[in-house]
Amino acid sequence: ISPTINTSFGLISNEFAVTASKTYRLNFSMTGSKNEIPLKYTIRKNGDDFRLYSDAVTERASSIREDYSMLFQSTVTANDARLDIQFKQMDGSFWIDKVVLQRATFATVNPNDSITLLTNPTSNIVRKYLSACYIDARKNEYTEVVELKPFTSILLFKLKKCSIPSSTVTSNKMQSDNLHESEIIIYPNPSNNFYNLKEEFKNCRIEIFSMQGINIASYCNGAEFGSELHQGTYVAQIHHLNGTVKFIKIIKTK
Repeated sequence: ISPTINTSFGLISNEFAVTASKTYRLNFSMTGSKNEIPLKYTIRKNGDDFRLYSDAVTERASSIREDYSMLFQSTVTANDARLDIQFKQMDGSFWIDKVVLQRATFATVNPNDSITLLTNPTSNIVRKYLSACYIDARKNEYTEVVELKPFTSILLFKLKKCSIPSSTVTSNKMQSDNLHESEIIIYPNPSNNFYNLKEEFKNCRIEIFSMQGINIASYCNGAEFGSELHQGTYVAQIHHLNGTVKFIKIIKTK
């Protein structure tokens, strides 16, 4: 979608029905030709009548392809709704794909029923007893007992069934739960298939892992990153010069 003259509108959904006071969720993937391209999304009446059916939601496209999710609440009941994107002239080009619009339903969920945080703030090894089966970020399964080394913690997610009936010893906090901090999904830019890493990653050492945790590539400089990766999903471990480590998820589409 390339803005040209004046304020423009782009249709990003087929016509659909809405119900007053109901909530609708839009999921999509987006990248821009530059950072900070302001975009406004809204549900409105289809056709030349620009009557709004919801409040607008504003997002900004960046040069890194990311996944977005936003909620709209319909103010009317109608069968002729459409989802629009509004952008101003010469703000730059952007790409939107993987658009999914769905009616959102909400239910009360107790996180304690599915997530367990185990901690050991002492200088001794501590044994934690489990009443169910759990899995961590590296897909290791835990049953019965978990041994925590001094000053470590681990975040576990409950499984419906177990396949490994044995105790597991954790190592340290960085290795056991840091993967849950991932919030960035990087794709190749569809215009040139290059990876647009944030500047803060350009001088970092990057280790690439498969989704099974196998180390498959290493880059001393982030600027060289991603050139020989095949199509698929990966996890990148980024080592900053200041010693911190960050994880990002990568999806190579071609």
